[in-house]
Amino acid sequence: MSKAIADRAQALLEISRGEEALAILGPGLAESPGDQRLLRLASWAYGMTGRPQQAVEAALQAISLGPEDPQNYIRASIAYRLLGSPKQALEMAESAVRFGPGLWSAHCQVAFSVAMSRSRYRLGLQAAQRAVELAPEEADTHYALGVVHVRFLRLKKGRQAFGRALSLNPSHAAALNDMAVAQMTPRGMTKAAEYLHASAVVNPRLQTPRHNMNVLVSTLVAYITMVVLAFFLLMLFVGDRMWALSGPVIGGVIVVACAGAMLSYYWRLPAGSRPLFRRLLLRDRLCVVRLLVLLATVVAISCFSLRVPDAGRGGIWLAGLVLITWSAVMTRLNTRRLRRTNPGRISRNQRKS
Repeated sequence: MSKAIADRAQALLEISRGEEALAILGPGLAESPGDQRLLRLASWAYGMTGRPQQAVEAALQAISLGPEDPQNYIRASIAYRLLGSPKQALEMAESAVRFGPGLWSAHCQVAFSVAMSRSRYRLGLQAAQRAVELAPEEADTHYALGVVHVRFLRLKKGRQAFGRALSLNPSHAAALNDMAVAQMTPRGMTKAAEYLHASAVVNPRLQTPRHNMNVLVSTLVAYITMVVLAFFLLMLFVGDRMWALSGPVIGGVIVVACAGAMLSYYWRLPAGSRPLFRRLLLRDRLCVVRLLVLLATVVAISCFSLRVPDAGRGGIWLAGLVLITWSAVMTRLNTRRLRRTNPGRISRNQRKS
């Protein structure tokens, strides 16, 4: 009876239906409170539904019943990471390796825990490489290696590892999401959007890809703002007379070029992600503010370039330089923080028990 309940609960958890799984597991645990598999599944379900403390308690109860079962320690490690305790997560993962040195999943948990703590890169790398050695045909092992690389900002190596994971399992939602994070560079925005869209299609219940699409839109607008303002500052710096004669024309050309760039990027997006792109662009206040500032700057400099005195142009030049610097710093910090916190987030609660 407990096996049938466990199989049904696991099937629900694998499609991210945690509340329904808990409804099944409750009576099962009441009938068989010492069933370790049911406790591990309960820990998985609690974590999926946003109750990490209860997830930890269920995993620790399983450990008390089976202190030498590495699967119990693996589940406890995941639960502690959901709770935001990388130190305890690493301790549990190392215990899993001690009781199951041949389990690739145990070595993956060491790698994920190290990546979350953002320290001891060599330990995380060794654990992920050991997992790959034990199961080279398992997508999760290559994914763990990619998470370690990206968390420590080795982006090229991270993309290579995620690519190998996706070649083995093209529907790996976590690898698709984290590949997008690693691709978020000025030249990789379209690829990042494609990976985020694919991740959302594979598992529509995931919120992380949608959040990352928001970050992608903000980053794109920041890059466009920096490029356009830099061009205008260059024109102001080149010479007042030339700018005074050609300012309105150049301004119009730049507005059209920016609109064309945005439309080109929009049409290169996967068709399913275009509505999401539109909603995020309109709802994100920071994006709207940047676009309005950019438009106001273009209009002001273009229309009034003949009348602005030298001192006023110097003020415009300084204001534009400050805005470019601010956009560059914030964009850099935003993407860097995303790469240090995002990889591994989806996978924390997706391990099978």
